[in-house]
Amino acid sequence: GGRYMFAAPSPRELMSAVSQVAQ
Repeated sequence: GGRYMFAAPSPRELMSAVSQVAQ
C-alpha cells in the first residue's frame, strides 16, 4: 500500500515491506 504508510498497514503490506528490505 505504500513504502511509508503509518496509518494501519495490513499483514500483507508488512510482509511486502519486509520482503523488499530483506533483499
